[in-house]
Amino acid sequence: MTKRRGRRWTAGAVAVVLLAILGVVTAQVPAPPDAEGLPRRLAPMVQAELAFAEAARAKGMKDAFIEFAAPDGILFRRGPVNARELWRRTDPAPTGLLSWHPTYADVARSGELGYTTGPWEFRPQASDEKASGHGHFVTLWRRQPDGSWLFAVDIGIDHAAPAAPDRALKYPESAKKGGGGSERSADAARVAVLAAENELAADATANGGGAALLARAAEDIRLYRPGAFPAVGLEAARPALDKEPERRFYVAEGVGAAQSGELGYAYGTYVAGAERGSYVRIWKRMKGNWRREDTEWSVVLDITNPTPRPRRAQN
Repeated sequence: MTKRRGRRWTAGAVAVVLLAILGVVTAQVPAPPDAEGLPRRLAPMVQAELAFAEAARAKGMKDAFIEFAAPDGILFRRGPVNARELWRRTDPAPTGLLSWHPTYADVARSGELGYTTGPWEFRPQASDEKASGHGHFVTLWRRQPDGSWLFAVDIGIDHAAPAAPDRALKYPESAKKGGGGSERSADAARVAVLAAENELAADATANGGGAALLARAAEDIRLYRPGAFPAVGLEAARPALDKEPERRFYVAEGVGAAQSGELGYAYGTYVAGAERGSYVRIWKRMKGNWRREDTEWSVVLDITNPTPRPRRAQN
């Protein structure tokens, strides 16, 4: 997956497909949470995430990613790429065990768009007691016309091994609430999300990436940066964003929104000094009447994934 499932290959000499959702069952990996007791609209998406992780354990990463990617699903390799096409070209298929599970999930009131996030681990051999790679994934899911759930976007970061496993699955109060929706509402929301993205990009170019994001961050924002554990909440994210004073140049290459019009996302590429990479940003109408098109949008999740620099040839 790109976990870095949009994941990336890492660790030692072994490819670690990072950034998708981690959490499979082996003798060494604790059982993931289940979807029982979750809000009605949220449960099918979480079940899809768990099935995705189980497929990676049972069938291998390649088959799992092809099975659970939407036809237009996106992973990131020096920019957005079609997930199915990328994995079909991956030959030979990578070996090893990529496992993950969701620890946070949210779904739109219309119930057809949402996202999951949580920790992943990689083991070069499924029987290995200890993982050689760790990180977090972010996956955006969309319900398909046949009722199944497939991922629209998958991305992730790597970081050190956590001191203790995080098993609890959390979700916001809004996930319990329903609401109507229509393609017209989704179209209007996509326009609004793109406008918010363009405004943030202009601010980041003029005043720095950290300041631009802080000005639009929700109180419960989740901030993901490589090499660091996710920062959850505005106060936790602020120190990390204060370290990003440089100008950032964002180019949105895709946007999406729910039919209820209150949840949307954007993905694309960015440049910050010598650093280039990909990003995914999730937006939500947080304040006031979420049904009104003029209600303020806030960033609830922001993740960046720098592109590794090519190695110089050795003389």
